[in-house]
Amino acid sequence: VDEATYLLLGTLAAIFIAPLSTQFIQVLLGALLLTSAAVLARTWVFRAIVLIILLKYGYQLWRIALDLGITPTPEGNRLVVEIATLILVGVTMRFFIYTLERASNESTRNAELLGATADIGQTTSRLMDLEELFGQTVELIREKLDYYHVQIFMLMTEGDAQYASLVASTGRAGRELLNRGYRVAVGTESVIGRVTLLGEPMTIFDTDLHKSDTRAELMASTRSELAVPIFDGEQIIGALDVQSVSRHAFGAADLRALQVMANQI
Repeated sequence: VDEATYLLLGTLAAIFIAPLSTQFIQVLLGALLLTSAAVLARTWVFRAIVLIILLKYGYQLWRIALDLGITPTPEGNRLVVEIATLILVGVTMRFFIYTLERASNESTRNAELLGATADIGQTTSRLMDLEELFGQTVELIREKLDYYHVQIFMLMTEGDAQYASLVASTGRAGRELLNRGYRVAVGTESVIGRVTLLGEPMTIFDTDLHKSDTRAELMASTRSELAVPIFDGEQIIGALDVQSVSRHAFGAADLRALQVMANQI
C-alpha cells in the first residue's frame, strides 16, 4: 500500500512541478495532491508535499517580482489567495483524518483492554496461592497489554515505618529487584510512595522530567509509568505498577482497566 501511495503522490507531484498550460490545472492538481497526501500518506510525506507546493508558488511569485517589482499585482494577489486556500484545505483535511485515526485507535485500545481485563480476571480468580497469583498476574498484564514492565507491591509495617515491598515483577530487572528485596517507604516522592500513601492513581508521562529512584539503573528504558492502589475494602494494601518505553503511553482507558485489575487482585 505504501509503495502505491508513494507512486501516486510522486506522479502527481511531478505533474504539478512541471510547467502547466493553465492556472486552473495547477490549482486542481495542487488540491488533489494535498488531499491525497492528507488522506493516504504519513505526516512527513504530507509536510513534504506542502513544502513542494510552497516552493512552486514561491517561485512564481519571485518571477513576478523580478518582472514587475514588489508592487501588488492582480496576478500576484491571485497566487497568494490560491496558495492560502490550498494550504488551508490540506491542513484541515489532515486534521480531520488525524482525528478519525486517533478515535479509531482509542476504540481499538479500549476493546483490547476490556478483553484483556476479562481474561486476566478469569485466570487469576482460580489461583489461591498469593505468590502464584501475583506472579501470573504481572506476566499476564505485560503479555496481553504489551507493557514494558509490570510489578506489584504490598504494604508491610516494620516498627513505626511502613513500606511497599515488591512481591512480583517481570523480566530480568524484576528478578534482580526481587532478589534485592526492593521496597519503597510509604510517603516518599516516588510513584509507589505517593500512591500507597494517598490511595490515588499516579501517572508519569515522561520519566525524564521526574525524579528517578534506585531502580532507574535496571529500567533505563522506561519513559512513562502508571501506578494504581490495591485496596482491601477501604484500606490500602499495595499498588499495581506498569511502565512503557514510550512517553505519554497511558490514557484514561489504561487507568480504568488497571484499576479493575487491582480490584480483582
